[in-house]
Amino acid sequence: MSFLNSRSTTPTIQISRSTSEEPKPPTTDLLTFRHEKSNVFVKVPPNYENAVDTATTEFDELRNVPRDRVGFCAVYREKGQEPRTIRISAAAWPAFVSDLPRGAVIRVILRPDPDTKTPPPKYLENSDQNWLSRGLANRREAKESRKSKSPPPSRGSKQPSGTSTPGTVRRRNMAGFVFWPAK
Repeated sequence: MSFLNSRSTTPTIQISRSTSEEPKPPTTDLLTFRHEKSNVFVKVPPNYENAVDTATTEFDELRNVPRDRVGFCAVYREKGQEPRTIRISAAAWPAFVSDLPRGAVIRVILRPDPDTKTPPPKYLENSDQNWLSRGLANRREAKESRKSKSPPPSRGSKQPSGTSTPGTVRRRNMAGFVFWPAK
């Protein structure tokens, strides 16, 4: 990984593929922890728990925050793509810090509280009437107006006996079957 510092107010880290699986000892002695608008140089913590200790010590607003809510992330930029923020897990900490340049910025974040339940969204209420009852009333009115507007059968037309009553209209569906509207 390499630290990019050109034309950016937020330093970013370039991803490079490595073939070694085992984390190397840190190549630097200082990192920058950033929380909100505050920055502080810190010695490289050897593990994630020490990093949490350092963050809660250095940033007053984190002193009373539960340890499991303190997290870390970095800004990555892959060639030809937009920068993105990636959270650093506890297991990845040693490998992550092993190849950082001196002064690399690591953002200290507050993770969401798992015990906090997010309430469902509030919907707007219509003061005059519920939308469902309005919709049903409109359907009833439309049905009633269709019944009153249907033309009566002409006197001279011959209709099969028992198949239709006055005021109903025979219709054909897409397959050509004749049906009568249900009452």
